[in-house]
This record gives sequence, structure tokens and C-alpha cells, in this order.
Amino acid sequence: MKFSRNALISTYKKQPRDSKKLTKTALGIIQPLLQYVDYDGKLHIDIYEFARLQSFANKNSVIDGFNRLIRNNLFFWKEGELYANCHMTYLGKDSDIHNRSYVRTLGMHLDGTYQSLTERQMKLVNYVQALTYEGNRTPIINIENFYKNKLRKTRRGVCLYESHRDLVNSLITIIEKGILEVELLQNGKQPKVLNCLTNHTEQLYEKFSRFLGVDKDGRKTRVGNNTTHPVRFKLSKEIAEDTVVDIGHTLDMLLIADQYDQDTTLFTSDELESLFGVKKELFKLFGDHGVKVYRQALHKYFQNEGQSFYFHVKQGKIGNQVKRYYIIPLLQESLADFIDRAMGYYRYEPTYTNSVQWGTPSKEQLVEIAIEGEEYANYLHKQLKDEQYTIQHYQYYRYLKDTLGDDGVSVFADLAKVNVYWSNLHILFKDAVSFEDSLSDDHKALVLNRAYKDKKRSGENIYASNTREERSSSFPNYNWLND
Repeated sequence: MKFSRNALISTYKKQPRDSKKLTKTALGIIQPLLQYVDYDGKLHIDIYEFARLQSFANKNSVIDGFNRLIRNNLFFWKEGELYANCHMTYLGKDSDIHNRSYVRTLGMHLDGTYQSLTERQMKLVNYVQALTYEGNRTPIINIENFYKNKLRKTRRGVCLYESHRDLVNSLITIIEKGILEVELLQNGKQPKVLNCLTNHTEQLYEKFSRFLGVDKDGRKTRVGNNTTHPVRFKLSKEIAEDTVVDIGHTLDMLLIADQYDQDTTLFTSDELESLFGVKKELFKLFGDHGVKVYRQALHKYFQNEGQSFYFHVKQGKIGNQVKRYYIIPLLQESLADFIDRAMGYYRYEPTYTNSVQWGTPSKEQLVEIAIEGEEYANYLHKQLKDEQYTIQHYQYYRYLKDTLGDDGVSVFADLAKVNVYWSNLHILFKDAVSFEDSLSDDHKALVLNRAYKDKKRSGENIYASNTREERSSSFPNYNWLND
């Protein structure tokens, strides 16, 4: 996951000198932690295990830093689980610079390079990262916007230093570590690059001082509207290219599988990609609820078909298996919840009687419900429109009828009249009644109990178990997280 720019800005605020103050260690563990954060913000690593893995600080310091992150609402507890409140889930292309409002996690955040900086240097690097665009460069910024002076523009830049000397000394340290490069620009409407300072540049301090107009006594030339000093920051090529792959969304599946004694080290990340792709698609469409459905589906899959997990992965069927037989039914239940809500607009109870009678909702009320549920209807239509899903059409028809009654089926039809996505889905179920009439009682029971799934699959070599103990001697110990 990415470090949200809004959360980043909150770390620049003047911190109180108490237990809420964000220490250097607290700032240093944010991005390493975000590597383990899922799409919905859930943290998939025990904080004590995380503290043990950090080499730049001792365990107690890391735990204290994490508690400070919680006190500043950058992480929080929900239903006994830890969640991040400082992350941004970015599923687009990294080159989409117009939507970038985050700080990427890079190798320097994990190998201790970033944590070796001072607190102000860390904040400055974060700020530069948040502003980088194509070519890993920031827009042009006046150097005066980073320290206290009367001409500092608050629209761009952040006041981190007391004087230009503090800023220059700090920047030189960052440059020498090979993290940032600084382009010194000529003042004007179309500024030209006068010099580019890198970790290979000699006499950094002298060149910076000459650019700022610092005299032999260390005094800086008085700044006027036309004598500001524009610069452009750039992440060094080595730092920018050392990207880190987030593993939070994959750890989610690993931890669930481990609850059912499934050995995921037998598979490569490519073999599990179809399952991860399903999760990404659900999050894009349904947000946090999509991730919740994915987890519920995985639990049900392992409970019912855990013995076939190895076969489904190796045959490339795992994504489709979980989607077709577990995710789609759960999303159908979610769609039924929208139908049930719409039914509430039909019901009313007169004050002079205890009986529930039916009214007629306005078209606006139906349209409102239909719009809220149209993503679910559209997704289900796309997944179920093939003829091979005819049995599932019938199953859903019976589910609605048994759960919501004939009135629920009728409301489904009314929603289909006011929204094209609901209409497309409703068409798939229109023949469910005639399909039911064509079934014998025995066949009907088979379909409703999904006993057809239990028939012997010809040519499939399904292992009776996939426990870690039974497979450790037969298969290589391959960890797909290290791909």
C-alpha cells in the first residue's frame, strides 16, 4: 500500500511533547508497515513479529513508535484487528501522475537507509516523494519555501528548518547518501538548469552556497521578489527504481489457508494470480465489502473443498472455482439485501390497525435503491450470462422466493423496470419458473442441494489431503512470496 499524502501532511504539524509525539522511529516504521496492509487497510502482520524484524531500532522502540501511530489515528483497532488509516490503495498505473497522491514504498524504507536520516530529513524526503511526477522530479520550488523567512510561500513547500544553513546542511547529507538530486535553476519564466547536485558532485557546500549567494561570513543575499532561488528535486535513479512489491493482499490468502492447514509454499505467485486477480476486481467494484466477500468465500471454499486446493491451483482453476461457487452466491445475497430494502418502501402500517399493508413507492425511491445496487447487478449479469449458469439462475430464483417470498420476486421485477443493469440481470431469471416446472422432484432436490457438484470428476486426480506434513516430502519447499 501507499502512504497517503493527506496522512503525510498530518505528520508535518507541530507535535506536542507528550506520548502522542511522532518520534523518529514512529516515522520510520510507517512505510515498512504499509507493505503488510491489505486493500481495505487491514494489517496482516503481528506487531511484535514486525518489531523483531526491524534492524534500525530495538523492539521496545518500535512498539512505542507504533503506539504513537495509533494515538495519532494513523492506525486503529476495529473488531480486534489492526487497520491502517494512512494508506492509499492505488490500483492504476504508476505512470498516471495526475492521480498520484501517495508516497511509494521503496527499498530505502526497508534497508535502513531512510531511517538513518534525521526526523526533519525524513519529512523532507517524504515531501519530495509526494510531489514527484514523470521522471521522478518535483515541480519547481523556491528554496526559500523550506525555512523560516518573510517571503516563504505556503502554497508550495513546507517549513522544516530555522535557517538556510540548516536546510543546506541537511540537503547535502541527503544528497551524499544518494537519495536525492537537486537541480539548481536560473530565476525566470523559463528557468534553465545551472547545475545538478548529486552524490558524485564535488564541493557540494561551496556550489550550493554560491547558488544561494552566501558570502564568506555565511550571510545570505537579501531575498526579493525577483531574487528567489528555484530548485527542482529528483529521486536518484537507484532509489527510484528500487521499488517494493506490497504483499498485504497476498498474505491475506496465506493466513486464511494456514487456518485450514493448507501449504501455500508449494505454489508460485503466478499459479495463485487468478485468485489474487479476483480479489482486486472485487475491491475495484465493491470496495471494502468486496474484500469482505472474498474472505468469506475463501473460508467457505477451504471448509468445503480444501482437499482439492492443490489440484485447483495446479490446474489453473482456483480463481474460477472460488468465484463461481462461493463469491457469486455471496454477491447474490448482497443483491437480495437491496431488494429487501426496496420492499421496505412498499410496506406501511396504519396507526389504527396492527396488520401490515402494502403501499406504492415512488419511482425516485426505487431508482435510488437500484443505483446503489447496480454494480452488483452488472457484475452478476456479466458472470452469469452464459448458458452454463442456468442452474445457478434457478437456484437464485428459489433463494429469493424462499427468503423474500413472491413479493421479493415481484420487487426484483420492479427494480428491473427502472435500471438497465437490473433489467439485464432480471432477463436471466425470467425463465426460472418454466425451468422449475421441467424438473422432477428428485432432480429439483439435487439442484437445490448442489449435489451435482459432488459427482466424480472423470480424469481428475484429486488428493485426499493437502496438509503440510503429508506433502513436505513430495514437493519442493517453494515460497512464492519471495518471487
